[in-house]
Amino acid sequence: MRDKIACTGCAACAQICPDAFISLKRGRHGFDYPKSLDCSKQESCGLCKKVCPQRTDATDQSTIYVARAIDDDEMMHSSSGAVFALLAKNCIDCGGVVFGAGMDASFKIAHRVATTSDDLHQLRGSKYVQSDIGDCYRQARGFLKLGKSVLFSGTPCQIAGLKSFLGKPLCDDPNLLAVDVICHGVASPGIWNEYVTGQKLKEKRFGKLEEIVFRFKDINSSEDSYRFRFRFRSRSLYRHSRKDYFYQLFLRYFTLRDSCYSCDFRGASRSWCDISLGDYPTPQALVPDVSSPLGVNIVLVHSQKGEDSLRNIKDKLVLREVAVDEMIAVLKINTAIELNHERPKEYDRFWRVWSEYGYEKAKSIALPTAAIIKLGISDLCKVIGIHSSAKKLYSVVKKCNLKFRQDAEYHNSD
Repeated sequence: MRDKIACTGCAACAQICPDAFISLKRGRHGFDYPKSLDCSKQESCGLCKKVCPQRTDATDQSTIYVARAIDDDEMMHSSSGAVFALLAKNCIDCGGVVFGAGMDASFKIAHRVATTSDDLHQLRGSKYVQSDIGDCYRQARGFLKLGKSVLFSGTPCQIAGLKSFLGKPLCDDPNLLAVDVICHGVASPGIWNEYVTGQKLKEKRFGKLEEIVFRFKDINSSEDSYRFRFRFRSRSLYRHSRKDYFYQLFLRYFTLRDSCYSCDFRGASRSWCDISLGDYPTPQALVPDVSSPLGVNIVLVHSQKGEDSLRNIKDKLVLREVAVDEMIAVLKINTAIELNHERPKEYDRFWRVWSEYGYEKAKSIALPTAAIIKLGISDLCKVIGIHSSAKKLYSVVKKCNLKFRQDAEYHNSD
């Protein structure tokens, strides 16, 4: 097993131990880490050390596509272009099963298996928290041994953990389709739990909190769909990422796992998976024929198996291959494909305050004072019921200010 800084939390060591001497326990920064009991077989067995995934570089250049579903309804229920949903439905229609991250009734993010199309809705959409993998590697191995088709989706380190756990020949089984996400990094489950607890305080006013959606779309959505929807029993509340503490801490890289800052599993060519899926934020710039306000996927295909799977759903996609001379520009649009994020300067202080005083105190360290005031004013306006009026007033003031500046420029030109 790796040291804590390098450990990705993939859980391969816990699932491969034949005597269940290893389990994942909540530890540093609210993440889960393997904890080992006294094991007399550790030196002679060594499976937990051998299974820890190591990067192996791909020898072939991956093919890059931009794609989205033709069906708008599919995209409405997906974070971006709905390519994952179509791949998953095709797998289940062919008698297979699909593994992915879902959210349970207590809002815990955990991997689960979908065996029917009705089960898939729980796996759709982004969840920016490290998921509890549970025993899903073992379940996947069981299905593969039965000859079932398995689509396993997860972060790159989780897919690498799966492949290492399966070993040969199962990791090369033609029935296994490994799909990873283009990963920004995983946020702390401990931070997420405190954030959810804060949202539940609104239950006194709006009834039971029944659903949280990380990236909610509606008919008026733009390509910027980074906003929460909190569905309470009596009403739904919405909060854009620019005005949300959890999102801002995540996007400013404070709540990522230690290993995310030096991730071994980035790159445009990946040997451990068949397909990589992510957002393509500004498709109108290079691929206007694929662009949609409901979102577009960038799709990296790393194997013939991946090519065949994409071909199986081709009639349901608007699909365009990225030419070689466009690849550099495309890869720059989603930098998480290849580049790690830098650890923030106040990172250690943020976590020290969090461990002593909790989330509410720590978030003030990560966010500038101006940002906290802006978020606080927005929340206050919502509480006292003047949010919509305040937004209209802000819009009027902004327009007046623009008009004043234009007039000033006109007079100065005279």
